[in-house]
Amino acid sequence: MWKVARKGLLARKLRFFLTSLSVLLGVAFVSGTFVFTATIQETFNNLFANIYAHTDAQVRAQQVFSTNQGFGASKRPRIPASLLATVTRAPGVAGAEGNVQIDYAQIVKPNGKVIGSPGQGAPTLGFGWNPDPRLSSWHLVAGSSPPRNADEIVIDKGSANKGHFKVGMQAKVLTSKPPKLYTITGIARFGSADNLAGASVVLFDLPEAQRIGDARNQFDYINVSAQPGVSQQQLADNISRALPAGNLEVVTGKKLIDEGKSQVQRVLSFLNIGLLVFGFIALIVGAFIIYNTFSITVAQRSKETALLRAIGASRSQILRSIIVEALLVGIFASAIGVVVGIGLAIALRAAMSALGIDLPGSGVVVPATSVVVGLIVGIVFTLISSIFPEDRRHCGPVTLSSIPDACPGPAL
Repeated sequence: MWKVARKGLLARKLRFFLTSLSVLLGVAFVSGTFVFTATIQETFNNLFANIYAHTDAQVRAQQVFSTNQGFGASKRPRIPASLLATVTRAPGVAGAEGNVQIDYAQIVKPNGKVIGSPGQGAPTLGFGWNPDPRLSSWHLVAGSSPPRNADEIVIDKGSANKGHFKVGMQAKVLTSKPPKLYTITGIARFGSADNLAGASVVLFDLPEAQRIGDARNQFDYINVSAQPGVSQQQLADNISRALPAGNLEVVTGKKLIDEGKSQVQRVLSFLNIGLLVFGFIALIVGAFIIYNTFSITVAQRSKETALLRAIGASRSQILRSIIVEALLVGIFASAIGVVVGIGLAIALRAAMSALGIDLPGSGVVVPATSVVVGLIVGIVFTLISSIFPEDRRHCGPVTLSSIPDACPGPAL
C-alpha cells in the first residue's frame, strides 16, 4: 500500500503540487512568524545591550505614572543638573554624564522635504552630545568633530545618507522651538548601525539640547560608569547613599537592559499574535482545499478502490493508503513551508532596512519552535483534512465502513 500511495501521488503530480501549496503557505506564515519575532527580539536585545554597554548605573526620577512617551522608555520628571557633581563624588564612580532627550527634532533636506514622519514611523529624536566615550554608544565617522556650540550639530549616518548631507553643510532642524539652521560638524554611527533602530537623530551640544527641551539646569537622566572592581549593584548603592532624599532612584545597567527587553516583548506580542492569526487563517483555508481535494480523490478512485478490494486489499489497507498519501503531502509541504517561512522572515527584515529601520546585527534567529510547530501544525492539519472528506455521491466521511463494498463504484 506504500507503493500504491507513492505511485498515486506520482501519477497525479498537479494535484499533489496544488495540495502541497496550500499547506506550504500556511506553514510558511506560522514558521516565518516565529523566526521574524525571534530575530527582532534578539536584535532589540542586542540594541539595548549596546545602548547601555558602558552604563553601570543610571540616576533618574521615579516614575509618577506609566505612559509610553518617547523612544523606548516611559517619560519621567526631570532631575536637577546639580546632582551631577554629587554623583561624580560618590565612591566607585569613574565617570558620569547627564543628558536630555528631545522627542521631536526633524531634519529638513536641502530640497525642503523632511526626514521621518513622527507618529507614523520611526521617531525623530534629539540628544545632547556625550563627550565621554565610556558612556556614549555614538561614535563619529572619520573626519568629523563633535558640536562645540549652539549652532553646530552631529547627525546619524542614516539621515546623512537620506538627505545627502556631508560635514560642513547646513541643515534646518524643526523642533518645538522656531526652526533653526545648524552647521553639520559630524556624522555618527550608533554602534555598528547607521541609526538608532530607524530613528533620525540630531546630537546638539548639551546647553542647546537643554534649551530646546525646556530643561535648563536639568537632565532626563545621569549615566554612570564604575571604577574597575566595582560591581553595578555596589555602584548603585553607593550613589543612592550619596543622593539627597527625594523623588530619585538609581538603577543598574542590567536593569535598564531588562526594562528595554520587556518593553520590546510587550510590543512584539501583539505583532506575533497578528501574524499567527494570518498563518492559521491560511492553514484553515488550506484545510478546506485539502478536504475538498481528498473528497474528489475518494470519489474518483471508486473503481481503483473496488479493484484493490477485488484483488484482496483490506479496507484498513486502503484507508492506510489514503493516510499515507496525506502524510507524504504533509511532510513534504511542511518541510518546504518551514524553509519558505525562514525566507519570509529574511525578506521582512530586508523590507525594514529598505524603509530605513536599520538594526544592529544581521543574523537571522531560527528558534526550534519555528521548525517543530511548523512541521506539527502542517502535518496534523493535512491528516485531519484528508481523513474526513466525503464522497458526496455515495458516502460519508472516509472510515473503514465507507470503503467498498459499502460504497461500491461502478460495476467492474
